Amino acid sequence: MIHTVYSNSYEVLRAVLLHNIEALGVEGHIDDQTSPEVLFAKAFEKVPVIVPNRAVGHDLTKAIAARDGVCAGMDFMLLSAWMGFFSKEPMANVLGNEADWMIWQILREEGPTSFRAHPGHEPLAHYLEGKTDDDIWQLVRHITQTFVVYATYRLDWVLDWLGLHPSLLPQGHQGKDEKRELEKHPDFLWQRDLWRELASSPSWRGRQFMEGYPDMLRRLSESGGTSEVSLDNGHTVKLPQVLHVFAPFVVPPLMLPILKAYALSGRDVWFYLLNPTSEYWFDLVPQRLFNWEAKESETGQADDSHREVGHPILANNGRSTRANIDRIWRYTAAPDTGVQLTELDLPEGTVPELPQQRHFLDSFAGRLQDQRIQPDMTVENQSYYLESRDPRLLRRIQDSILNLNPGLKATADGAPLFDEHDRSVQFMRAPTATRELEALLDWLQARFREDPTLRPDDVLVVTPDLSATAPLMEKVFESQPADARIEWRISGLSYLDDDQAAQTVLGLGKLLNGRATREDFMAWISLPPVAARFGFTSDDMPTLEAWLRAAGYRYGLSDAHLNTIDPVTFAVAKDMTLARAVERLTLGFCLPNDEVMPLYDTLPVVGTEESGWTSVGDRPVLLDALARLSTYLEAFRLRIEKDATATDWMAWLLDAMTRLFKEEGNGFNRVRQAATAVREDIERASAGGAPMTVPFGLFMSSVESQLELTPGGGLPTNRVTLTGMAQLRPLPYRIIAIVGLNDDCSFPGTMRRHEFDLMAVAPRRGDRDSRIDNRNVFLDLLLAARDRFLVSYVCGTGEAAKERQPSIVAQELRDWLLDFTESREERNEVAERLTVTVPLNAFSQSNFEYGHRDWRSHDKGLFEAVKQAIATDYSESDPVFADKGLKANDRTTVTLRELADFWKKPATRTLGAAGVWLGPLDEGAQEGLMPGDKGLEQWVRRFEAYKAFEAGQTVEAWETCVKANPRYGALGVREWFADSDTAFGQKLYQYHQALAEGQAVDDIDIDLDLGADMPRLLARLKGVYVKEGVRRLVRISSSKSSSMVVLRDVLDFLVGCAAGVIHEAKLVCVWDDNLKSLMKAPKEDPNKLVVVSLPSCDAEVAKAILRILLVPYLTLTQSPFMGTDNDGVNQNYTIDQRADQILWRGRDLKAAQSKTRERQKVFKQLLPKLAVGQGAQVYNEVLQTLKLQLDELMALEGRSLTLPKEFLTMLDETNATEASCEA
Repeated sequence: MIHTVYSNSYEVLRAVLLHNIEALGVEGHIDDQTSPEVLFAKAFEKVPVIVPNRAVGHDLTKAIAARDGVCAGMDFMLLSAWMGFFSKEPMANVLGNEADWMIWQILREEGPTSFRAHPGHEPLAHYLEGKTDDDIWQLVRHITQTFVVYATYRLDWVLDWLGLHPSLLPQGHQGKDEKRELEKHPDFLWQRDLWRELASSPSWRGRQFMEGYPDMLRRLSESGGTSEVSLDNGHTVKLPQVLHVFAPFVVPPLMLPILKAYALSGRDVWFYLLNPTSEYWFDLVPQRLFNWEAKESETGQADDSHREVGHPILANNGRSTRANIDRIWRYTAAPDTGVQLTELDLPEGTVPELPQQRHFLDSFAGRLQDQRIQPDMTVENQSYYLESRDPRLLRRIQDSILNLNPGLKATADGAPLFDEHDRSVQFMRAPTATRELEALLDWLQARFREDPTLRPDDVLVVTPDLSATAPLMEKVFESQPADARIEWRISGLSYLDDDQAAQTVLGLGKLLNGRATREDFMAWISLPPVAARFGFTSDDMPTLEAWLRAAGYRYGLSDAHLNTIDPVTFAVAKDMTLARAVERLTLGFCLPNDEVMPLYDTLPVVGTEESGWTSVGDRPVLLDALARLSTYLEAFRLRIEKDATATDWMAWLLDAMTRLFKEEGNGFNRVRQAATAVREDIERASAGGAPMTVPFGLFMSSVESQLELTPGGGLPTNRVTLTGMAQLRPLPYRIIAIVGLNDDCSFPGTMRRHEFDLMAVAPRRGDRDSRIDNRNVFLDLLLAARDRFLVSYVCGTGEAAKERQPSIVAQELRDWLLDFTESREERNEVAERLTVTVPLNAFSQSNFEYGHRDWRSHDKGLFEAVKQAIATDYSESDPVFADKGLKANDRTTVTLRELADFWKKPATRTLGAAGVWLGPLDEGAQEGLMPGDKGLEQWVRRFEAYKAFEAGQTVEAWETCVKANPRYGALGVREWFADSDTAFGQKLYQYHQALAEGQAVDDIDIDLDLGADMPRLLARLKGVYVKEGVRRLVRISSSKSSSMVVLRDVLDFLVGCAAGVIHEAKLVCVWDDNLKSLMKAPKEDPNKLVVVSLPSCDAEVAKAILRILLVPYLTLTQSPFMGTDNDGVNQNYTIDQRADQILWRGRDLKAAQSKTRERQKVFKQLLPKLAVGQGAQVYNEVLQTLKLQLDELMALEGRSLTLPKEFLTMLDETNATEASCEA
C-alpha cells in the first residue's frame, strides 16, 4: 500500500516518520506478538529512508539519537542512490556516464558517412562545422543533460524512438498530437537518430535498463513475501517490506512506476510530503494572470470569489511543490492497469481529487514532543496541519497560505495587521555587500540580546551565490569584537574549495594545458603538496618570483608548449618561458658575475637584476629544485601532446602524483577514485571495439566534473549556519535571513532550456523549470522561518540606489503586504517600517542611536571612537604616524648619494630610515609580450645601451645582448625596440666621446668639511677629464633636464666645485621647458638631446647650497616631516602615493605637497641658473625656500628646531641683506 502523509510542518512529518520507524521497523508492523527470533533478526537490518539531501538525513539522525540515545539501523539515502538498486551496474543516471563519451565519439567524426552528414541532421552539422574537440565536448554535455531529462520525464518518447515496448506507449489522441508536433521540429531527427545510434552499441547500459524496465516492474510487483528479488540476468536485490520517502522536492515520473510496483508487491511505501496549504490548490495560476484582491459586491459585502484562484504568493512560488504532489497523487491514485508510463491516456475522472481529510494540531514547532502523533497505519492519505493563529506578520502570512486565504487581515482573529512593534518580517537595503553583512551581524546581536533562549543553531543565513559570498562572509564574521562574538560556520561549499590535493592535480592539468603564466606557476608551486615535494618554503616564494621575473619568465613551460596553444602568435614571440628562464639562471650560476655577454643565445642572469637580494649563487639547492621541477613539467607535458587511451591517462596521473606531489596520508584518494570512474566510463564506451583515445584536456575536465559530483551539500551546524539557498531546504529555523538577494543575483533566474530541447514544444503537466524550482526554494524558506524572516539586498549608493529593488520574489512579497494598507500615507509608513536602509559606513552615528535598536552596532571600540569624533565635531585628525625624529640621521658623515636619494623621494627615504620599506607598486602585475615603450622601462634600456657602448661594446655585441635579454620582451618583438633604443644609446655615446676631452682622471674621493655642527659630506666623483689643467665633469643622461636624475648630476658638480677639484661641467640631457631661458629646443634632433655647460661655481657658494640642502635631512633627527614624494598634481593610479599617505597620516598632506611644488620649482632652476653663472642667486632662492618651510615646520610642531650654527649664520646674513635692501 502507498501511504501519504501531508503537512505544512516539517516537524510534524518528522514526528510521524519517527513514530512509523518505531512501529514498523524494517519488515512491517511490530507488536507484542512478534517472536523473539524475528525481533533479533530485525535488530541487524536497516530501515531505508529516502531523503532529499544530506541536511535532512543529518537532522533525522539527530532526532532519532535524541529519542533513543543512538541512531542505529538507519539507511538514509538520496533518491538517485535508491534508483541504482534497480540497475545491474550502478549508474549516475538512466543514460549512464559512458553515453557522454559515446556521443562525443559519434559527433567528432567527419566525412560523407559520418553521423553529422545524414539527411535531416543539417542543424547539427551546421553547429559542428569548424568546432574543436573541446567545443564538441561542451555540446555533448548539454545534449546528455537534455537526454537524461527525456529518459526521466519522457521515457515514452525514448521507447518509441528505440522501438521498445510499443504496448506501453500512449495510444490516445493526445499522444498522437504530441508526436506530430515533435516531428515538425528541425532538431527532432538528429536527436531520435542519436538515441538509436547509442542503442546500437551493446555496451550502452541505458538500453539494457530500458529493455528490462517493464520486466523489472513485473518481477517487483510479483515479489510479495520475499526479501530478495531477482530482477533480470541474475541481478538480485534485497528490498525491505517498508520504504519511507521523506519530504522529497521532486519525484520524477521514471521513479513512480517503480514505487507503484513496490507497493503492488504487498510492501508499504510511505510518502511524507510538505504541503503548504490544507486547501485544494492545483488549479492556481500565477498572480499576474488574475486580480486576486477581494472586491465589495453591490450589497456592500466582501466578494469571496477571489478564493477560486487562490493565494498570490503560493501561486507565484509554489508551483514546483504543487507539481510534485500532483504527480505523485495522480499516478499512485490512478486505477491499476498494469505498467503505466504516462498520464496522457488516463480518461477524465479516473483520478479522484486529492482527499481533503485534515487534522489540525494545537501544538507547534518545539512543543510537538508534548503531543505524540498517532497516524492511522491502515489508510492511504492523512493530513496534519498546524495553524499558529499568531498575530505576528510572519505567522499570519503562513496561516494565510495554509488556509489559501490571501486576505491577511482576516487571520489571527482580525487583529491589527501592521503592529509597530512587529519585526517578524523585514527587508534590508544596504549600500555595499560588506555593509550588508555588517548590518546582519548587528541585527543578529540584537536578536540574541533580546531573547536569552535563542541559540546560534536556531539561526540560518542563506545567499544565492555561496562561493562568491563566502570570502566576504568569512572576513566580516571573523572581524567581530571579542566581547560580542557570534559563533558561525559556512556549510555547503564545494569540496574542491577545501581539497588541496584536488586543487593541485587540477592545477597541474590547467598549467600544462593552458598558457602557464608566471603568476599561475607561482600559485601552483605554493600549494603544500608541490612545495613539500620540492622543499619550497613560504620564504622561498619571493626569491623564486624575483628570479623568474629577472630571467624573463612570462608565459609557457617551453616554446614548444606555447606553439601548441597558439602557433601563429608564438611562432614569432618566443623565449619567455619557464625552461628558458631556468637556462638563464643556470648560466648565471655557472659564469662569473661580471659576465654580460650571452652564451650563444642565452643571457646569464643571477636573479637580482630587477629586485631582491638573493642571487642564484647564494641558493644553489633552491635553483636545483626549480630546475628539476621545470624538467619534470616539460617531460609530463610532452606526454600529453597526443590523444591517448584512458588507461594511458590514468598511468600518467599516477606517475605525476608520485613525482610531483608529496601525499599526506590518503589525501589523493578522492582524485584517484574520480580518475578511475572516468577511465571506466571511457572504457565502457569503447567496449567491443578499439580503445577510445581522448585528449588530455577532456580527461582532466571530466575528472574535475567527477570530483564536483562527489556527494556534498550543506549540513546543519551547532552555530549560526551560513549556506546556499537550497542547501538546508526544508529544515525549520527560528530565524532565517536571506542576504545578497539583489535584482542582479540571478535568483530565481530564467528558464534555461537548450535550443534543441523538444520538451519546450510539447510541455506536460508537472514539467520541471529551474526558475520555478528556485521560486519554490524562496517559499520554503519563508514557511520554514518560525520567528523572524529577513531579506536583504545591496542597493548601491547615489541617486540610483533609491530605485534599486531586490529580486523579483522579494519584490512580490513586499508589494503584496503593502497592498493591505488603506491609504498612501499608511503605505509609506508601513513600507518604511518593513524596509530598513543601512547607513553607508559602520561608523555612522545612526548605527548607535536607540531608534535603530534592531540595527545598532555592538562594537564598543567603534562606539567610543564615534563618541570621540562627535565630541570634537569630527574635526580631530587621524593619529600621526610618527611623533619624534629619527636617531638614524644623527650622523657625523653623510654620503652625497644619501642626500640625493632623500631629495628624490623624501617620504620614502624617511620611512626607510625608520625601517619601513614599501615594495614595488606593480608587484605581481602580469607582463605582456612587449616591454614598456616609455617611462622608467624605456629610460633603463636607453641608458643601458649607452653604458654598454661606454664600456667598449660594439653595436653588434649590444644587439646580440638585446636579442638574448628577456626584459626586452618576447623574442621576435625585441628587435622593434632595440633599433630606437640602440640609436639613442649611440647618440649619448657620441656626445660622451665629444665631451670627454683630455685624459680621464681616476675616481676622486671627496671628504668635504661644511663647517661647525655639520656632518662631513662624502662623495666619489667619476667621469672627470683633465685637459690643459682644466678639470671637466662629464655627465650623460637620457632624462629630462628637470628630473631628479639630472639634479644628482648637479650635486656632483657642486661637490666638485666646493672641494676645488672641478672647474667646469658638461651635462647631456633631454631638453624640456625648464631650459627655455637658456636655449631653444633642438629641431634637428627628434630626441631633443642637448648639452648644458656649467662654468665653475665659487667654492663657498657651492658649500652654502650643499649646506642648505643638507639641513632638512639633518632635521629628521627632530621631526620626520620634511617632504613628500609627490607634488599632489598627478593623482592617477600609476603614481605611488603610499609613502606620502603613511608618513603624513594625521598631518596636512595637501599643504606639504604644496611646499613640495615650491621646492621643485627652485630645484629645477638650479641647472639653468648655474649654467649662466648665477650661483649666488640660486643660493639665495634655495635658502629662502627652505627657510620658509622650516619656519612653517616649527609652527606645525609647536616647538623650535635646533639648527646648525652655519645655517643660522646664513639666515642672519640673508635677513641683514633683506633689511638693507628695504632701507
